[in-house]
Amino acid sequence: MLMFTLFSSDGICGTGKQVFPSSRHVLVVEDNVVIADMLCQTLELAGYRATAHVGGETWIDKAMQSNEPPALVLLGLDNPETNGAAFLHHLRVEWNTAPPIIVLTTSKEIHDELAGERVVQKPFHVRDLLAEIHKELPGRL
Repeated sequence: MLMFTLFSSDGICGTGKQVFPSSRHVLVVEDNVVIADMLCQTLELAGYRATAHVGGETWIDKAMQSNEPPALVLLGLDNPETNGAAFLHHLRVEWNTAPPIIVLTTSKEIHDELAGERVVQKPFHVRDLLAEIHKELPGRL
């Protein structure tokens, strides 16, 4: 039985336990605590090590300075007033060794704006999200 730890005071969640020793680290950046927790649980059941950050952009600095940077970032961008393309460009300039990023959004505007990026429209089926992750991190499913 897996035991999950919800979000700590610094905004990071995760079990701290790898389901499989060869798990790859996926960082979930999502403002909705329930969705972030569901994604972490789903990823860990699929054999990944997942951590989540909720709220603010401090996750970028923490990820860049981490001894174990994520192999992939699931990035929730739901605010249609956010220029998703500009944010991703800024992120990649600031974090020049950024891992692959899959954007999760309910916003049709952001979805359309990010043509050419990996974008998963919410609501999504978990199977479809895991297929997108597997395209970026082959050999895990």
